[in-house]
Amino acid sequence: MNFKKAGLTGIAILTAVAAAACSNSNQKQGEQQAAAGNGANAQTESNGKLTFWGGANLTSAVQVVMEDYSKKHPDLQISYQKFPYAEYPTKMKLQLASEQNEPDVMIIHDFLAPQFIKSGWLLDLTDAVKKEDFLPSSLDAVSLGGKLYGLPNQSNLGTFLYRKDIFDRLGLQAPKTLEDYLKAAQKLKDNGYFIGAMNPNNAPDSFITFLLQSGGAIFDDKGNVILNTPEGKGVETLNLMKKMQDAGYFSPVTNLSQEFWTSVNAGKIVANLTVSSDAANYNTGLDPQGNGGYGKWSYATPPKLAENGPVAFNNNTEYYVINKNTKNPEAAKALIKYLASSEEAGKAFSEIEKPGLVVRMTNNYIPSLQKLSEESAPWKAFGDQKIISQEAKTLLETKPRLPYTDERADETKRIIGSALAKFFNGGMSSEDTIKNVTDQIKNIKR
Repeated sequence: MNFKKAGLTGIAILTAVAAAACSNSNQKQGEQQAAAGNGANAQTESNGKLTFWGGANLTSAVQVVMEDYSKKHPDLQISYQKFPYAEYPTKMKLQLASEQNEPDVMIIHDFLAPQFIKSGWLLDLTDAVKKEDFLPSSLDAVSLGGKLYGLPNQSNLGTFLYRKDIFDRLGLQAPKTLEDYLKAAQKLKDNGYFIGAMNPNNAPDSFITFLLQSGGAIFDDKGNVILNTPEGKGVETLNLMKKMQDAGYFSPVTNLSQEFWTSVNAGKIVANLTVSSDAANYNTGLDPQGNGGYGKWSYATPPKLAENGPVAFNNNTEYYVINKNTKNPEAAKALIKYLASSEEAGKAFSEIEKPGLVVRMTNNYIPSLQKLSEESAPWKAFGDQKIISQEAKTLLETKPRLPYTDERADETKRIIGSALAKFFNGGMSSEDTIKNVTDQIKNIKR
């Protein structure tokens, strides 16, 4: 899950907005669909105007990928609105709940999709694509009642990034199992290195990474909280993290923070169990003149932290969705089909390399992944390793499932972060911590 923090005031406002939208959606559904259909009579997929809204980083990536598409469709005018992560859900919900016809197209995080669908805000895309062309589970969050309401953006696999030069010098290889991982952590510690970063006062992302790579989960496929069960593996995960923290294997800093890069570029943090979207940050975060090993890092599948755990978990995705009230539905559908299900766009997303834009990724479209598995652009920070090709192969071979998520995501992350800070500072046992977290998540109002 890709959890972020939301303000309490915004949540209160949006709860009321969503409730009002839900009450109106059934009544308006038929006329809204008809309005979209009437718009198609006037405009086609290659002309008219479209507005595209989303978070700043992902929308900027879309804008880069759309350059060639726009050249081929000069009569289609696309305007982009980019918002900070904390703002875009609020702005979108207010627009959609008041039945505005803009934005036409949006990119939203996976945990927002169920609420947008249930509120009746999105255009039906059931006949737009072949579902079998996408990785299994990548369409789950945008499917309801046999209908499809969105197309997936990136895949975000669990990954192990490491300094190959230091591992080679110490006689280590990328760990395949939990035993390998702990042995490597000890050997690195003995030689003055850290195998990763984990800030005990800001650890929810680290916990979720370890949980998913262990084969655990916060929710089951129906949204029931299972963290405090054998299947959820909450206690097991927390005990492993505490063991590694107590052994001094982690640098006590937050992943990708300024302190993190200072330690990396000083040659102290030499590995990281993380998600593949983080890899792009190494192209810009590593100092080519420092001791951080620019060009000497390597990408590998993460160690299996449990026998029944995945080869590599799939952390999250985002979705392209269309406003049900758009005046240009055909152009909107053509646009998101290009972004989510074309080999051309898949290649473009994998090669983005522009100053200030930290996005290089694979998608969920199987024909594109097959092409990328054969050839992709090299990454300088990783010694010209073709990371996208490796990621595409892993996705095609293992087809990892995306974890269930919904509108409780932000609050869930806040609860986890608060509880783990107490736990790592000796305030509670692992059993009591996970029980407390589970009880609080169950009490989140939906």
